[in-house]
Amino acid sequence: MMFLFQFIVVMLLFVLVFRLITLSCVGGVAALVEMTVAPVEMTFALVEMTFALVEMTFALVVMTIALLEIAVAPVEIVVAPAALALYLYKVMVTGPKSPAGISMFLVFLLQGYEVHV
Repeated sequence: MMFLFQFIVVMLLFVLVFRLITLSCVGGVAALVEMTVAPVEMTFALVEMTFALVEMTFALVVMTIALLEIAVAPVEIVVAPAALALYLYKVMVTGPKSPAGISMFLVFLLQGYEVHV
């Protein structure tokens, strides 16, 4: 939006300069020069707006990813304790059978979960 405003201001300045030069020059040579320069300036403005559009597209992608992460977070908040509870129930019922199971059990204990076996 800011680039569009800048583009309009630049174009209005060009119109003002165009009018001043045409009034002061004979034969409209300055008008011809101004009309030649104006499309070049408009092309630069168009390129600048294209870069701005690409930046906004990247920002939209980043915001979409953030929204997906926000949507997944409540699921993780519910699933992680449920998985832990199921694992701890299994350990309490059957006991850890392997060194890996024992180490996982100890990791859960060290993380601050109180487990009574």
